[in-house]
Amino acid sequence: MIIFCSLMTCGINAQSEKDSTELKKPIFTHTVKVEFKSDFNIEGAKKAIKEENIRILFPGGFGGMPDFDNEIDIAFQKKYSVEFFSQGCIRMGEDENEEEYNQTIFTYLDKKYGKKWRNEIRDGAIGMN
Repeated sequence: MIIFCSLMTCGINAQSEKDSTELKKPIFTHTVKVEFKSDFNIEGAKKAIKEENIRILFPGGFGGMPDFDNEIDIAFQKKYSVEFFSQGCIRMGEDENEEEYNQTIFTYLDKKYGKKWRNEIRDGAIGMN
């Protein structure tokens, strides 16, 4: 995703009308290009596995964020060397695909631990059937 932000003409509040006509000229104009790239896609999942920095994505947003600060979730994350994560309503670009990211992570966990972890994970992980 690419976002273009333009800072438009700025003016200064003057003390008198005479001053204000002289100061209504633009001070500056500036355009900034910001490009966001997401790590939440297949390539990002492979990188996370390689770097042993694995997150399992959960939904969240305007309606609230999940609370992962309980004994059961903490124990699961420690046991399987993962982190539960919700980015809320923020999305980082067209290349983002949370379900494909999680599916790649799930396949890795299946290979490493078998499928027993699937019975222990909390409900709601994106892409968990």
